[in-house]
Amino acid sequence: MELEHQKPACARPLPSCRRRIASASPFALLETIKVPTLLMTGDADLYCPPSVLRLFAERIRGAETTIAPEKRVTPAHVGTAATCSTASCSRSSRTCTRIHSAVFTRVEITAMTDDPRRRALMRQGFLFLFLALVLGLAIVALPHPSRWLAAHLTAFLTGLILVVIALAWNELRLTNGQRTLAYATGLVAAYGGLVGNVFGAITDLPGPASNPGVAPPMPQAGVFFAILAIIVPSLFVSFGLVLHGMRGAATER
Repeated sequence: MELEHQKPACARPLPSCRRRIASASPFALLETIKVPTLLMTGDADLYCPPSVLRLFAERIRGAETTIAPEKRVTPAHVGTAATCSTASCSRSSRTCTRIHSAVFTRVEITAMTDDPRRRALMRQGFLFLFLALVLGLAIVALPHPSRWLAAHLTAFLTGLILVVIALAWNELRLTNGQRTLAYATGLVAAYGGLVGNVFGAITDLPGPASNPGVAPPMPQAGVFFAILAIIVPSLFVSFGLVLHGMRGAATER
């Protein structure tokens, strides 16, 4: 509280800004900042480490970053430095900087560094690895072993892919909405593929690779193609967003 009261007037949000912040996403507010902005932290700062600072910098056009070696910077100082070092003094710029300061002091940094979707992807990846082991038992215990082998290998690869995406999750340069879409479509594609492979193994459905030239019977083929119609677009959207999020070079420290 003492640090908050010590802030200059230009770093304190107006009541109208507070209402705007309460009703808008912090990331959306960051993307509206148009004034020259300097973001500062220390490489030993636990509240706002350099990786978190880059998340802010990616959403503020033209933002510059400064990272002090072996230093820690308090959140209030980060907000003050980011807002009071701007070159513009117009009222509209002051409004933007007040919003900027309020975003820095209100955003939960832990939500950035430990996105629950990242942990959920990691958990789903290991779940698929466990399911791959179970499907491996089906190879020797159930009919159509070649079909269960395909399901086993697909589940194993799916689990590895989910774990890799989870490890790279904090490096993706995506908005919150894009992250949600990539997360949702990725899981839809993963579970759709699992259902499709298990269905094909149970019904011994012939495929173009396993039985070339053999037409799959109906209505099993209709069910499988309906599942495939969900998997393919979801897969392209998810991987497309991940590739889009890996664009550009790393932000300089």
